[in-house]
Amino acid sequence: MREFGNTNFQVSIIPHTMQETNLKDKKSGDIVNLECDIVRKIYREICK
Repeated sequence: MREFGNTNFQVSIIPHTMQETNLKDKKSGDIVNLECDIVRKIYREICK
């Protein structure tokens, strides 16, 4: 996670992940599925 706000966040994606997933086709505002462990980490950061 690079940055986060009240309604959004930014992440850094490693090159291997970009090559092996469909994330390269996503653009800002697209809906994606997030795994719970990632959401929990972001939530903890927001609630600090």
